[in-house]
Amino acid sequence: MRVLVVDDSPAVRARVVADVREIRGLEVVGEAADGATALAQIAKLEPDVVVLDLRLPDMSGLDLLPKIKARPSAPRVVVLTNHGEDRYRSECFVRGADAFVDKAAPFSALLTAIMAESSDDR
Repeated sequence: MRVLVVDDSPAVRARVVADVREIRGLEVVGEAADGATALAQIAKLEPDVVVLDLRLPDMSGLDLLPKIKARPSAPRVVVLTNHGEDRYRSECFVRGADAFVDKAAPFSALLTAIMAESSDDR
């Protein structure tokens, strides 16, 4: 499964990338620190899953979600955020998220969301 990690924090990106690379069957195909780069990487790399932060410097993850999901062969989108409140969770699903994980959750929660075939994490 091909994974693209989108987060503006280099430390968070590095941690997620390192953790995902340890899992058999997962391949990190790219990283992005902003929405424009993420869209370009998605078009070029065609990942199966995008791990997406909500706070990006050029656009919010909420604004990016429908743009990702509008693609003909849209990847699954796992939102990974510090904003675990219900209002953010609900809005992410309305805009097309397939899963929602709080950054405070254990890595296993992110892994489960990445590996899930369909969204039942609502």
